[in-house]
Amino acid sequence: MFTLKLFYRKEDGKLVTHIEACHHIEAHEFGEGDAKAVELWVFDGPSPGNYHSYLVGDMKAQPNREAPNFVSEGWFGWGLLENWEGNTTQHFRPASYG
Repeated sequence: MFTLKLFYRKEDGKLVTHIEACHHIEAHEFGEGDAKAVELWVFDGPSPGNYHSYLVGDMKAQPNREAPNFVSEGWFGWGLLENWEGNTTQHFRPASYG
């Protein structure tokens, strides 16, 4: 099991977080030029199975919203995936995000 931690900073400077336990994640990159982002499919069990979808990165990047399975539950600036020991195993912050 892993823990996904997603973050974004509001215009007033406050940090908003979303923390979710998961079995595994699939990352799908999109965007062009300076506008890069990633769609994360966060699975609660082995594939195929139920998953939540989150967008991470530059909001100027446009995902394929016509895809039959596109449902995003939020857009975040960056994220971390931690293993059961609390060690970061993956960092989600597209290069264009800063």
